[in-house]
Amino acid sequence: MNKKRLTEIGKVQNDVQAALDTLQGILDEEQDAKDNMPEGLQNGPSGERSDAVIDNLNSAISEIESAKDSLENAVSCMESVE
Repeated sequence: MNKKRLTEIGKVQNDVQAALDTLQGILDEEQDAKDNMPEGLQNGPSGERSDAVIDNLNSAISEIESAKDSLENAVSCMESVE
């Protein structure tokens, strides 16, 4: 792999990490908001919506982490060829 493509992948890796950091912050805020709800709200529709948001954010983070790992593996393969 040439240096230009490695540089481009590096930029994507930075963007992916930024997205992960942002999503993790949102997830933390949502979890804190749910934890600070009165118990009655936690067990009602508001809590259920919050749980759904938390579950989906966790799934998104997991998928993005998998993509990040794949990018790192691609770079490793490319560097070992040169």
